[in-house]
Amino acid sequence: MPDESAASKSNVVPIDASVTLDLIDPKVRAELEAAHGPVIAVKTVGGVFAFRIARRQEYDRYNALLFNEKTRPKAGEALCMMCIVWPNQVAFNSAVDRFPGIITTCVNPLLEHCGLDTEAAVGKSGSGLAVT
Repeated sequence: MPDESAASKSNVVPIDASVTLDLIDPKVRAELEAAHGPVIAVKTVGGVFAFRIARRQEYDRYNALLFNEKTRPKAGEALCMMCIVWPNQVAFNSAVDRFPGIITTCVNPLLEHCGLDTEAAVGKSGSGLAVT
């Protein structure tokens, strides 16, 4: 059984993990996963929110917003709004109105959930790091 104290220190709790801190009812988790595939739950000061993996077009939109100087500040919020599956966009938006920082709390684990790996092994020619 996983160490509950380690899980409680993290804001990100995979819905399929054995330790979920009771963030989301198991029946609701099963329904979300059946409808959306892998989902993560993020505990914030504004409540608990569940997100699915972004579709390719959504991730492309996020990057387009991120790399445009005028729209960059809204990129994280846009990604969260596209991927929120529980409780809903209205609840998330209301929480963001009260606690704007939860966007950052949610977007970083959401990006990891979408496959972003900042510690990926990168092989350079002649470095000896084999790419398989």
